[in-house]
Amino acid sequence: MKRQQGVVLILVLVVIVLLMLVAGAMTTTRRTDAALTFNLVDQVKGQALVQAGVNYAALRLLGMRSDSDWRPERGQLHWQFDNADLTIQVQDVRGLINLNKTSNAVLSAFFENMGLAEEEVPILIDQIHDWRDKNQTHRLNGAEDEEYQDLGLPYGAKDANFDHIEELRLLPAINDIFFAKIKPYLTIRNSGTRVIPAFAPEAILRALPNVDEATVDNLLMNRQNATNSDSPITVNIGKYFVIRVDIKQADFIYSGQAEIQLQRTHFNILSWQYGLKPQQKKDNNETELENN
Repeated sequence: MKRQQGVVLILVLVVIVLLMLVAGAMTTTRRTDAALTFNLVDQVKGQALVQAGVNYAALRLLGMRSDSDWRPERGQLHWQFDNADLTIQVQDVRGLINLNKTSNAVLSAFFENMGLAEEEVPILIDQIHDWRDKNQTHRLNGAEDEEYQDLGLPYGAKDANFDHIEELRLLPAINDIFFAKIKPYLTIRNSGTRVIPAFAPEAILRALPNVDEATVDNLLMNRQNATNSDSPITVNIGKYFVIRVDIKQADFIYSGQAEIQLQRTHFNILSWQYGLKPQQKKDNNETELENN
């Protein structure tokens, strides 16, 4: 009899333990579902605010009529919308490095300025050329199909121009860290073969040939000074822009950006990127471009 009671007691304890495990699993599931729901809400909210900021900046670009108006190269836009603080940075791509057309001299100086070792610079440049050119001739430090196969990669050189900046990450000579560092300064949209200094970020300005340090410093200083003249002038506005939006609202932080094509009376969205890494501020209180 006592043995039977002991067995029953053990069974009861087992059932209680199982019920506790089930209850704990259900609680964990509910908490996970709640966290996912909050994350989804934040994501949708962040994307909506990024879209609002991009549209606001694009309309400001369309409204530029004189040199006394706000211009992208003179600084950021600050806008409050839906109880959120939006910091908007607009980059004219004429000031960025065209991955398909910029000269080796500019690429070399830029890569070194961004921290690539001097001996690694010609390797990356040759691999960029071998990726773009249509032949299988191996440059001194480059990589054609055979080199990609030797590395066990399931692809070879594209033998065509870059269609997306992300293709650069496919080259053997570049890693994730360096790619993330230089990505914000690259473009494929700019149709010109040279960088226009008036629109270039500081990191690119200091890589341009025949532009000394004093010239760079003066140009950066003058960007912040609006012209006193109120007379309308023809504004040399570009066609392609990258617009980044950083959002702060209480405990909510979110970032995203878009590439746009500006027309005479409207604009087209070319691409969206959401959930970017927060920007890092430089010592001079300007915001340095950073992407993920």
